[in-house]
Amino acid sequence: ADSEVPSLSFSVADAKAITDRMKSGSEKLYELENAALLSDSEVTPASWRAALEQIAGELKKSSRPDDLLVVFMAGHGLVDTKSQTYYYLGHQARLDAIDSGDFRGCISWKDFHGLADVPCRKLVVLDTCHSGAIQPLQDQGLKTGLRALQEDVVLAVAASAGHEKAAELKTLGHGVFTKCLLEALSGRADDSGDGMVTLDEVVAYVTRSVAEATAGRQNPSAGPGEILPFVTLPLARVKQPATGQ
Repeated sequence: ADSEVPSLSFSVADAKAITDRMKSGSEKLYELENAALLSDSEVTPASWRAALEQIAGELKKSSRPDDLLVVFMAGHGLVDTKSQTYYYLGHQARLDAIDSGDFRGCISWKDFHGLADVPCRKLVVLDTCHSGAIQPLQDQGLKTGLRALQEDVVLAVAASAGHEKAAELKTLGHGVFTKCLLEALSGRADDSGDGMVTLDEVVAYVTRSVAEATAGRQNPSAGPGEILPFVTLPLARVKQPATGQ
């Protein structure tokens, strides 16, 4: 709502497209539950916490270890220079308040604590500027980010490194990262050719494709690094290409 914050053209389109693609790609992998979508003025810390509390409450009763909860967020993100904490800007966030150290209009990782005791696999995907600050990136010195989420074994994929912006392109109709993620989930990331797109394949595809599309100015990341190499997480089943004689 703050006129000082530049408008984004495709965040809502990003969220809707990822929701639809995840639904269609995972139909043969998971028994689908209803997806919750918050957009524009609905995206406030209070509404976020309420939605997460409702989802977590339902999943605590019904989910199993092999189930998967995906949280996708597109919008504005920033890093508090003092604490190196990543924040997602809610609809009511104001830059003057943020400049004075007031982040009450933002969503932070403490707002994800409700996921801690949900007994299933959890994946957070962020298409915002500076989203890599959630990761303990040793090469960037950003070691304070995803500690709470690491302890709760929440996997995360970020659109950019902690010091980088995330681009939108009108020609794509999406954020660059989201566009590449949609391609990955549609089957382009299926390097093994087995008709299954897994998280490691998605990470490899978006890391390569986003860097190429932005001439190296935007570099996705994923973590926790200590866990991710040992995770085999199916995200979408896709049609295998026909093979000739």
